[in-house]
Amino acid sequence: MGYFYGCFAALFWGLKPPSLAKINANSITAQLGNGIGVLLFAIIIFFATYNQSIADFTSSVGAKLLLLSFLSGISWGVGQFFQIICFQLVTTSIGFCLTTATTLLANAIFSIVLFNDWSTHFQFGLGIPALFIIIIGAILTSYKQNNSTKLEDIKNDKKKLIIGIILAIIVGILFAIYSALPRYVTNQIAGTSVVLPHGIGTFVGSILAVGIVYLIQNFKAKKDSNYQKDSLFTKKLIQSIIPGLFSSIGNILLIYANASIGSAIGFSLTQMAVVVSSLVNLFILKEYKNKTKKQSSLIILGSIIILIGGVMIGFTKM
Repeated sequence: MGYFYGCFAALFWGLKPPSLAKINANSITAQLGNGIGVLLFAIIIFFATYNQSIADFTSSVGAKLLLLSFLSGISWGVGQFFQIICFQLVTTSIGFCLTTATTLLANAIFSIVLFNDWSTHFQFGLGIPALFIIIIGAILTSYKQNNSTKLEDIKNDKKKLIIGIILAIIVGILFAIYSALPRYVTNQIAGTSVVLPHGIGTFVGSILAVGIVYLIQNFKAKKDSNYQKDSLFTKKLIQSIIPGLFSSIGNILLIYANASIGSAIGFSLTQMAVVVSSLVNLFILKEYKNKTKKQSSLIILGSIIILIGGVMIGFTKM
């Protein structure tokens, strides 16, 4: 069953970016909807595992569990907001590859520095090449061939890509923090117990991100009467709950996969999400219509290379 959980975790994680692209909500609506989706799923999991969760919350590590999982959720929520903006700047197919690559890199660095996960020659011998492989994959996916001859269009595309890469780096760091914080207590409690405080933190992080952007937009609107603010409460808000549910289902499936087959194999299986997302974006949502054949091919190749690097990092945990 562990392999089943790992593969389906990858499927749900891989479906999140395409679902965001399909809904095509503005950033604050998408962010709030995602936060609501994560919180709703967290409440369901809490009641489904009520006895275990209460036991963990009232244990000697209960206070640490609640605080670190809550902060982990805030980090996830804010990181998710930057990821959505990255998707909108460079498209979801490129953005998800970039943020996956930076997350893998940041997670590896955190694992080495904070948890001493790499301590043998085998781990460094496999892990360091994996990091370079991931970087190569990210470079390939970020390639963009511009058919426009207008200098202004070329400059705008380059600017968007640079900002997208910066955002991807921020996302990678925030997602690594989200992953690292619960590790200080999850070896002493059930993994599902982190879901509720993490969900609350994600919702709070989403509210913070949305609130800051909303205040900035209000300030700009007061200075410029022609400035168009994003509408928050639109019909797409309900639809935007779906990507949040996808990511939450993927998270809980990973917990069960790791418990059954270990984090090395479970983590490696979930890296298939980047390939799932790229294929859905390019061939079902038809993002490739706006790209050259060369760029589409490089996105797919880069996704597979990132997947290989992720699997290699996964096996350093064996």
